[in-house]
Order: sequence, then C-alpha cells, then structure tokens
Amino acid sequence: MCREWGVPVFADSYMFPAPGCEQRLDRLSPGEAAEIEYKSLIERFGEGWVPDKKEIPGEGTACMAGKCSFGIDAQGNLRPCALMNEPSVSLKTTSFRAAFDRLVTSLQKPLFPDACRSCQYLSWCRVCPEACLRETGDHSTPPKRLCVQAKALKSCFSEKTVFRIGDFLFDAALPEGLPIPEHFRQFSVEPQETAYHYRIVIEDDLFVPEREPDYRNEDCHVYLRGTREARLLYLHGDTEPYAFCEETGPGTTCITINREKLSRFTLDTVFSSTFSLEKRLFQKESFIFHCTFMSFQGEAILFTGPSGAGKSTQGNLWEKAKGAKVINGDRALLSLPHRGLTAQGFPVCGSSEICLMESLKVRSIIFICQAPENRVESVRPAEAFSLLYPQFTVNRRNREFVKAASDFLEHIVAEIPVFRLFCTISEEAVNVLHEALYGEERRL
Repeated sequence: MCREWGVPVFADSYMFPAPGCEQRLDRLSPGEAAEIEYKSLIERFGEGWVPDKKEIPGEGTACMAGKCSFGIDAQGNLRPCALMNEPSVSLKTTSFRAAFDRLVTSLQKPLFPDACRSCQYLSWCRVCPEACLRETGDHSTPPKRLCVQAKALKSCFSEKTVFRIGDFLFDAALPEGLPIPEHFRQFSVEPQETAYHYRIVIEDDLFVPEREPDYRNEDCHVYLRGTREARLLYLHGDTEPYAFCEETGPGTTCITINREKLSRFTLDTVFSSTFSLEKRLFQKESFIFHCTFMSFQGEAILFTGPSGAGKSTQGNLWEKAKGAKVINGDRALLSLPHRGLTAQGFPVCGSSEICLMESLKVRSIIFICQAPENRVESVRPAEAFSLLYPQFTVNRRNREFVKAASDFLEHIVAEIPVFRLFCTISEEAVNVLHEALYGEERRL
C-alpha cells in the first residue's frame, strides 16, 4: 500500500522485552530481524545504502531521549523515553521544567558498554541503554541479540560471491577470515541474479534458541519454526557447535559461525554442511549420492557401497588399467533430465581430494563387495533400491524429501543397470567388470 501511494514506511524488527521476561518472548531471531530490516532499508534507500557513522557519547544517550524528547506514562511520570523506566520523575509533584532538568542530570553518566564504542558494526547496530539493561540486566554488557543482528544486517549489504552446484544458483556474503576450501571455490561463477542468499557472520558465541530441539542426533540439532528450520551443527564427538544455520525468510539463510571453530572450515565437509545443500538440491530434483564418480569413454560409472568397501580402490585400478578418470572420490550429484540419469561434480570429496567439475550421463552403478574372487552379477530393481537408498543423502524427518528421493531412485533402478561387483584389489577385477559392461553381448 505504501509503495502504491509513494509513502515511505519503516518496519521495526526489534521488540524490547519487558523487564525480566526476555526469555519468554517468542521474538524474531537476530537473523530474521536483520532480514526484515534489510528489506525495509532497500525499499526506502536502495541496495547501495550505507548507514551514517554512529558514535556513542561518553555520557547519556545517543538519541534525543532526555535531550529534546521524553515520555510520560499513565501514572504521570516523566521519563527520558517511553521505554526507559528510569530515571523517572512524577509530574504530580514537580513542574515539567524541574522534572526535565532532573532527567538531564540523572543521565549524565556512562550508559553504554565500553566494548560498543570501538565496535566496527556500531553503525549497523540498534544498541541503546535500555536495550542493554533489559537484555542483560546492566548498562555495561553488550546485548548479544543486537550484536548478531548488526553483523547479519551488514552481511546483507556486503559483496556477494555467486556459486552454482547443479541447478542450484546462490550467492553468499563471505566474511573476512572465513577459510573457503579450494574444492568449493571451483563452483563459483560470474556475478548474476540469484534466487537464494546466504548471510554469513562469525561470532565468539552462537546465539541459539533456548529450547529443546525438535530433532536431534550427535551431529545436528534441528529447530522448527513453522515451515522454516534452523540447524545447530556439531563435529562428531564435539560438545561445542561449530555453526548455527537458520532459514530467515523465503530464499535466505543466516549462518553464524563459531570463531573458535574457524580452522575446521578448511574441511569441505564442514564448510558445505552450513549451506544445507541436500535440502536445496532436492527441491531442484537433484540428490547427493555417496560414490566414487568415474569417467570412462565419455560416460559415468559410479562405484558405491558402505564405507571401506573399496570404491576408491576400484576407481584407482580403472585409472591405471583402462585410462579412466576419477571425477570425485566420494560423492556425485545425480539428476534426471530428459536425456537420462546424469552425474555432476560436487564440492565434497572426502579423503580422496579428487573433485572435478564435470557432467556425464551415467552408464551403470556398481555396488562393491570385497571377496576372495572376482565376479559380477546383475541386480534386479527391487534389490537395487534397497542397496542404493542408504547411499543417498536424505533428510528422513522430511516426508516430502523422503518421497522425492524414493521416487527418484525408482526411476534410476528402472532405467540404469545396477551390478554387484565381488572383487579383490587386482587388475582382474577391472577386466571382469569391463567385460560385464562393455563385452560383445552388451554392445549388441
């Protein structure tokens, strides 16, 4: 309505808690608040907006409260603003002028945390004396909620790097000091409009929901809020999380990274986990498959099976014996366009350190089984489904995801030959499989 009328509007995204009840309010999270504030600001000023430089006075407020503005409550008490309960002077017994002079005198003391004065995010921050008092109980402690909100808001306006993984095109505001694995960098593309945005901030302490998660396992706690979710991520065996990843609006996620865990982000598994890629990709009808993705004669052969089965070993044997090329030693992104099942590169490759950007039509999927002798057997679709399903990355708590993955796999096993390879670590294993895939009968 305001846009139609040409009238500016300001959407306030911060709710002051009543004294003593801040933990009982179901308020917007800092990331959600920053996203709403960002949209309000670009509506008014455009994408190029930058905040005016903000300074905190040595004494008193940084706004007009107690200087040329005031609030009067229902009991007739004069206060610096409608939100500040103290100082307060009754106008029933004191003239306005005398009461206002007493307010001015009472405010002549430091009212802001010292840490806020030199903070690089101060111009983006909504901090004020009453927010400090209500959020933390005193004027000397920065309110964590507003610290995170300020960083997230700045991230919204920061320079973006654009990535493409399969059909998922997204941008990310990458903060200074965040290690980016080289494998992930390969998937960056030229700047362009994207439909999904990640805001990334680095914090000393993560600001997380103070309630029990809706789902929990050793590596991930999931909090649901309507149709959105937030994930608190842990490394296996760690008691401190390394990131909090929260969907803050349609097409946006705010990622808060624990500064103490920054060194772990050199690992492609840790870095990519914060983007919840499996959830974004399944919405593009693409799925992450645990396998060794190999290129041979212009087609993809996928070796899969449980960890330790020898997938990488067989890929290496094919490289030496047949001149094949491993595209990714740990995962492939699978999709079903009109031309059949396609395998694409993915920015996670495990310990293999082999991660290339290629897209190939899949010829066959091979389930690896260690054995004392080499032989190949064809796997019927029903059995193939049960063998392959555990190798897909699937959010089993998400019914829509499970159904989509199941339908996808049914198409695969109906169209793509699946074999079980019983094998040793030998060139003979390569020859036996090669014969099964490319022998005279197969060519006919």
